[in-house]
Amino acid sequence: MTHLPVDSKPSFQDCFPRFPAHARILDVGCGIGDLTSEMAQYVPQGSVLGVDICLGSIVQASRRFPPTRHPNLRFATANARSLKLQEKPFDFIVSRNCLHLVQVPGLAFPAIARNLKRGGTMHVWFQGWGHGLAILETLHQLFERPTWQAYADNFKLSRFLITPQFCQPWFILCQLHVNQIQLVEEIIDLPGRGIFLQWLHFNWPDYWGLIPAFALPRFNQEFLELYPLKTPQGYQVQVVSLVIDATKE
Repeated sequence: MTHLPVDSKPSFQDCFPRFPAHARILDVGCGIGDLTSEMAQYVPQGSVLGVDICLGSIVQASRRFPPTRHPNLRFATANARSLKLQEKPFDFIVSRNCLHLVQVPGLAFPAIARNLKRGGTMHVWFQGWGHGLAILETLHQLFERPTWQAYADNFKLSRFLITPQFCQPWFILCQLHVNQIQLVEEIIDLPGRGIFLQWLHFNWPDYWGLIPAFALPRFNQEFLELYPLKTPQGYQVQVVSLVIDATKE
């Protein structure tokens, strides 16, 4: 895993200045379009298409960034795993915090490669191996207790956090030449019990959704008692991103 000093820590937006002014960009998992609209500013003679599986997010993005004010920016619904688009191949396909939701992120690579020009670039960030490790270890301990064990009996993982090595077969299959692949770790601080629990419920719904409402207060309390990454101000979380930059051969 790559650990970087604070002043040299990479960010997803670092790739934006690489866009030629005339480039065609596809943003996979665009959400409500904040970063997508920022990309459009880098390609005044080009265009950006933001896609997301959530229709509500696309409707909101389209209203926030209408074509009358953003003529080189569009939004549409699409599934990251298939990307069935009636579009010419793109110069860049980018994605942030989305592909881990495909269950196995590599399953999205063939669709991305199919929509890339030869020589085009895939630049993606998604949750990687080690993300939320202390959370997962605490949940594992909790679900081993008799009180909670039955709730996890039929649990099925909806996402897998993968290593760089796990991606290699897809790079070969998709004829992608890897320029960069690394796990980047960041520790974030969440102040106070309420904010931490809200963050957990939003970001780990597969697990908290197993617990009925009447039992949640006790489950939350036992989780917080077990969770190791505490500070005087609140709680800490390990955020690990797998960063991949690759060129279509």
